[in-house]
Parts: sequence; structure tokens; C-alpha cells
Amino acid sequence: MLAVAADAHASAFWLVVVVLAAALKTRIVLARYLGLDAAPAALTGFFAVTFLVLALVAGSILVFPTPQQPLRAENHSSSQH
Repeated sequence: MLAVAADAHASAFWLVVVVLAAALKTRIVLARYLGLDAAPAALTGFFAVTFLVLALVAGSILVFPTPQQPLRAENHSSSQH
């Protein structure tokens, strides 16, 4: 979802919504499916690292947006033939 939001040039608000949803999903997967709710220190450590990575990716999307690709002239000329 983060890649889709970046490719769609989503606003900062929607990017934050996607990051928070991904963080919530990460927390659920770590706690329930990997059983880290039995080891709170490990859960906190893994979640902190994952959230840091999500924040760095989202921040880089905001700081370095993907430029719009202009339409090339050859696409226009080939469609007219």
C-alpha cells in the first residue's frame, strides 16, 4: 500500500494513514501470529524497528517525490498512423 500511495502521489495525510495502518498490522502479526505477546521486550524491539523503517520510507517519499513522466512525442505520432 505504501508503494501504491507513493506512485499515486498521495497527499501527506493519506501517506500517514497508510503508514499507521501498516504499523497496526505489523503489531498484530508480531503479537498474535508470531507469539511475541509472551515476550513484551522482543515485541517492543521488533515493532520499533519496523515502525522506524516505515517512517523512513514514508519520509523519503515525502522528501523525494517521484517526478511525473512526460508523454513522449513518439507515442503521439505512432497512435495517429
